[in-house]
Amino acid sequence: MERTIYVHNLYVKKKRGKKVKEIKSMQEDLLELISKLLSQDKKLRKQTYDYKKQILYLNKSSYKKEDNILVLQFISAKYAMVRNVLDTETLDDKGQLKTKKDGDEEKTHIGIKFTGKHSAICLYENNPNGISFSIIMNYLNDFILEQHKLRQDNYYYKIEHNNKVSKDFLKALKYADRIKAVTLTVDQEDLKVSEIKRFSGKNDIKRDIDILLKPAARGKSITKNTVKDFFNIFEDEKSDIKKIYVDADKQDKTPLKFDTEQMKERENVNVLETVTGEADPNDIKKILFGLLKEY
Repeated sequence: MERTIYVHNLYVKKKRGKKVKEIKSMQEDLLELISKLLSQDKKLRKQTYDYKKQILYLNKSSYKKEDNILVLQFISAKYAMVRNVLDTETLDDKGQLKTKKDGDEEKTHIGIKFTGKHSAICLYENNPNGISFSIIMNYLNDFILEQHKLRQDNYYYKIEHNNKVSKDFLKALKYADRIKAVTLTVDQEDLKVSEIKRFSGKNDIKRDIDILLKPAARGKSITKNTVKDFFNIFEDEKSDIKKIYVDADKQDKTPLKFDTEQMKERENVNVLETVTGEADPNDIKKILFGLLKEY
């Protein structure tokens, strides 16, 4: 079976505050916290996402010290989906075989290669029936914050991420003749406008905010160099930009629209299949270790 592996950049972002200290090493801190998390009972590791009718917990970890690579296996399950089960050959109705509390177990893996004190490359196995990468990162960040609050050590931070973008983004930029607009997506917390920051943290408002940039004069174009500058900022681990969207026209006036999300770097891999029709976890782990050694 085929799986798509997406590539992300990870970096530490220290929380604001006078007494907040910067951690010495993301690698050391995360390894210690993962060990702590896995020492707990599964029920204590579990998080429930009611809005998605889904649960998630960290199940396993594998670490190769010589390569600075950590592979994590997460288990998720969707609940409250009760349907009649059909035999697809005979069409016999087998009735409802699950209750609302039951869910099919799905495994999703990520691999992390620590590349600096506060940075890493992360590969995410896209399991269509599994859990999203953003939820996995929220899960880890919640535990990081919880543990450091319990310790009262003032090491308050979160692991931010952005897509590692393929060279196709800059290739697409070459075809742009007139760039009509560039949209930058940032987190509410990173905006300096106090009126906007007052709404930060509200549950009914999406955390991401789009900043629309237009040419200085009607009929003019944003230059390609300006877009390249934004792209270079986006790729910096300290960047506040989470996404860049370009709205342009080609020389023949046909529309050209592209963004960093659409052109994120990925690897399509063939994975062994289990008897239950799932991607073999051991094969996925082997693939992630192999790919990350190349970064």
